[in-house]
Amino acid sequence: MRIAGAYTTRQLLRLRLRVGLPCLLVGALGLWGSQHLVQKRPGRFQLDRPTKISVSVFLPFLAVFTYGWSLWNDGWRVLEFSCDERSFRFRKLRGGPESRSLNEIAQVHREYVRTTYISGCPGYTVRFRDGEEVLLGLNLPNADALAGWLDARIQPVRS
Repeated sequence: MRIAGAYTTRQLLRLRLRVGLPCLLVGALGLWGSQHLVQKRPGRFQLDRPTKISVSVFLPFLAVFTYGWSLWNDGWRVLEFSCDERSFRFRKLRGGPESRSLNEIAQVHREYVRTTYISGCPGYTVRFRDGEEVLLGLNLPNADALAGWLDARIQPVRS
């Protein structure tokens, strides 16, 4: 039996925008707010040029940093997979294609996983015997079928 699934291009775009739009909004509002404070109130705030520049750059920098950090933090999400009788092959958001033997799978657990600082994702956590984990989001096609199939084939750990 072979099970496969992958996010569509539209789903991938939505995934990135879900994290990116709030960060972009914070950066834009921060830039607008800092410009308003620095330039519209010259009598009240007398700032030197380096301070004006640092105030104008801080929140957009924070927004870009937060966006990058959120995508990195969400990097264990599986984007596509295929599984047959011997191996589980997948590609995560962060990293290249990987292939694991079915003997390496220790546990498949359904839970609500906090994936980024903004939101979480219901899905399945697949834990391997070496401690690595990957996330199969419920919106990933065939994730339910794969999780059930893997859970039925997990080998108990021999002591």
